[in-house]
Amino acid sequence: MHYAWCQARLARCTATRGPGAYAHDVEADPASDPALRWPGYVGAGWRPGAGVLFIGSVHADFTRLGGGAGDASRISTVRDLATANRAYVGAKIGDQAARRRFLDVSRQAYTQLAPGWTRAGVLHDLLEIVMPNEEPRARFEGAAWTNLAHCRARPRKTVGGEYLLQQKCSGSNGAFPLEVLVGILWPAAIIISVSPFQGSRARHYNVLPLEPRVERPSGVANPLVVAFNGSSRPSGGLWGGRLSEEWLPEVAAEIRQRMKIHG
Repeated sequence: MHYAWCQARLARCTATRGPGAYAHDVEADPASDPALRWPGYVGAGWRPGAGVLFIGSVHADFTRLGGGAGDASRISTVRDLATANRAYVGAKIGDQAARRRFLDVSRQAYTQLAPGWTRAGVLHDLLEIVMPNEEPRARFEGAAWTNLAHCRARPRKTVGGEYLLQQKCSGSNGAFPLEVLVGILWPAAIIISVSPFQGSRARHYNVLPLEPRVERPSGVANPLVVAFNGSSRPSGGLWGGRLSEEWLPEVAAEIRQRMKIHG
């Protein structure tokens, strides 16, 4: 479903901007490969009632670390992801091996690359407090990631702006409303670093499950929701008028308590 929606969205973008809108030299810029999709991931160590779900905006580039040049290992990961995506799309219906490969490679890509993303900075800091003795990649194994827009976008080239994609995808009337995902995963906390949740546009979104797809696990409370505007550290991450360095310890303490109950 995610892939089909992305295909339709890219078709509309191409029709609007012309056939060259998303055309690139894939060898020189692997992140522009048209086979790539950003489905999000659920870590191998995910536990309902104890995991942290991070919600970003829209993926643009998997290969760059903190806005710098891409390195060989990251580029290789992106190419592996494109290969797995092509195999998944070209597989016969019901091909569980291709499906599993697609999910496994997506999970590997996120857990390897996300710790270095600028937007994931607050999530990285939070997980470091919650699990101080774990390596960064291991911490991300207990987390999950999704975006308001489940498609890819070239940096500064998004047709119609990010908000249009966000609302059409994850808004209350969008293709993939957030509460559906939350009602499957049942996270302990939801960390949202996207500005619409801070202003009047927040009414277009709902993150608490109205009709859960998976029965609520015994004893699991509604997730703690932290929505802040900005991703930069340490000046960003404002939540309730406080910087992330002020509220992160409090949120981490709540998550640790829930992990004790559901770990």
